[in-house]
Amino acid sequence: MRSNPVLASSYGSVAPLACRIDPLLSISDPQTVLQVLKDLIGLEYLKPIEPGKDEICPPYQIQPVSTGHLNLIYLQWEEGLQIINAPPDSIYLMYLVCEGATHIQVDRSLKIDCQSDTVAAICCPGQRLVGTTDARGFALLIGIDRRLIDQGLTDLLGQSPKQAMIFETPIIDLTQELGSSLKQFSQFLWQAATGVVGLSTVVMEELERAFLACLLKGLPHNHSDLLLHQGGHPLASYAQKAQTF
Repeated sequence: MRSNPVLASSYGSVAPLACRIDPLLSISDPQTVLQVLKDLIGLEYLKPIEPGKDEICPPYQIQPVSTGHLNLIYLQWEEGLQIINAPPDSIYLMYLVCEGATHIQVDRSLKIDCQSDTVAAICCPGQRLVGTTDARGFALLIGIDRRLIDQGLTDLLGQSPKQAMIFETPIIDLTQELGSSLKQFSQFLWQAATGVVGLSTVVMEELERAFLACLLKGLPHNHSDLLLHQGGHPLASYAQKAQTF
C-alpha cells in the first residue's frame, strides 16, 4: 500500500499522523478494509443489519484520506449497517452524516439521531459508539489526533493542559451557526485532502488550525472556562480565514 507524502509540521512537537494511506482503498478485501479503519479510528464492527448478507461484496464503500493530522473517512452505504466504534486513547472522532441518518448510542447511555441537517456527534478517546444506519446514505468520519488537541490547548492557554480534553456533550447542533460551519468546514477538508480542491501544504496546515480552533473555542469542554479568561477570542479570525480559503 503506497504512502501519501508526509506533510511538514508547524504544530510544535506534533508530528503528522503515522498511518498514511491512498485516498482510494480497495473494497475487494473487507477484512483488510476493516483492519485499516480499526487502526485509523478504532472501528470494531461494520456489517449489514440484515443477517446472511454476503460479506465478500459488502453494501458499502469506503474512502479514507489524511490531511496530515486528521484522518477523514468517507462511508457510503446502500443498506442498513451496524457500526461499533471505540476510539483509542489517541483519537477524537467526529461523525457527520451527509445524507440519510445514523442512530447512535454513546457509552450505552446517550442516544443521538445523527442527520445531515440537524445533529452530528463527536466522541472523546475511549468513548464507545454503537450505531445503526438507515437503508441508504453517506457520512464523513474524522479522526483527530489527541496530540493535536493537546497542542492546540497549549497554544491557546499558554501552558500544557493538566487534564485531557473532554467535550461536555457528544452532540453537535448543526442548526446553529457553529455546527453548520463545522459541517461545511469538514466537507471542504475532505475535498482538499482528496485533491478535489488543490491546496499547498502551508494552506492545508492553516485549515487544520482553523478547524481545531472552531472545535476548541466553539464546543463546550472541561477547559472552556480557562480559554474564556485568556483575553483573546481567535475563533472569529480563524473562521474568517477558513471562509477566505
